[in-house]
Amino acid sequence: MEKRKKFRRSLVTRRALPQGHVLVEADLDAKRPGTGISPAEMNYALGRKLARDMQEDDVIRWEDLV
Repeated sequence: MEKRKKFRRSLVTRRALPQGHVLVEADLDAKRPGTGISPAEMNYALGRKLARDMQEDDVIRWEDLV
């Protein structure tokens, strides 16, 4: 399982985003490791607000979204 997480991809931010920002597709990218939200679940993340400030390339987790 641990190896799978390293090869999976996660959604990450393309640039720094402030708390309360509503996510759009242009804000997101998919990179390794797969410890956050899967790119297959991107549609569930789009349109949601950020619960905290995020820096460029931060892995997005469900607890980061409102």
